[in-house]
Amino acid sequence: PPLPGEEYVSMGNAHLTSIDEPHEPYNSKPGSSGPHFGSLAGWEVHETPVPNELFIHNLEDRGVVLAYNCPDGCPDLADGLADIYAEERGNLLVTPFEGEIADKSGTRFRAAAVAWTRVYYFDELNDGTIGEIKAFIRAFEGIDHHAGN
Repeated sequence: PPLPGEEYVSMGNAHLTSIDEPHEPYNSKPGSSGPHFGSLAGWEVHETPVPNELFIHNLEDRGVVLAYNCPDGCPDLADGLADIYAEERGNLLVTPFEGEIADKSGTRFRAAAVAWTRVYYFDELNDGTIGEIKAFIRAFEGIDHHAGN
């Protein structure tokens, strides 16, 4: 079967000297590869947004990020993603996201599962999307994306 999510061309593994260092825009929203800071965000449920420039290193280091952006609040979605984190653990983090979550066509979504060069977009949690998110995690979590691997 086809792998879940949209695939994006790799933007490489360049390290930034600071999170605020200027760089080319990411080719996915949220970012799924490209320039990033050399530290990892904690493998946990974050209460404050983790920027692309930090969590992309988590993607490079075998991780999957579950990001959500709900300006009007979405406690059910946030809590549901935290539940998925608690069930799956591993190299996984959950974060609110500051910025647009949108696919290649520009369609906006409330949330995304992000791996290196791959993004699965969704608006709500139901049996179907939870199954897809878990399949996404199983497909992409644990793969090292350092140059040469």
